[in-house]
Amino acid sequence: MRSDGSKGQTPLARGDVDSVINRLTDEREVFEWHGLLAPATEEHLKAIIENERLSDTPREILIGKVNRWLQSADTATDQEVTDE
Repeated sequence: MRSDGSKGQTPLARGDVDSVINRLTDEREVFEWHGLLAPATEEHLKAIIENERLSDTPREILIGKVNRWLQSADTATDQEVTDE
């Protein structure tokens, strides 16, 4: 998506695409890793982990990043409940 924004195939500038992806990532709506964009839902993130574990060459760095993302989401949810 980032590279398409700079190839003239879409009417978006690369900076515009980067800004949208960064905003969605910051808002925890989208998980991004080296061009992989996925909805940042627990279901999708756990599917990424499962798919990597079934792979002949699992990307441990990706699995770790997804696990940290899930743990930080749990921490944020716990904090929101505490704040209420």
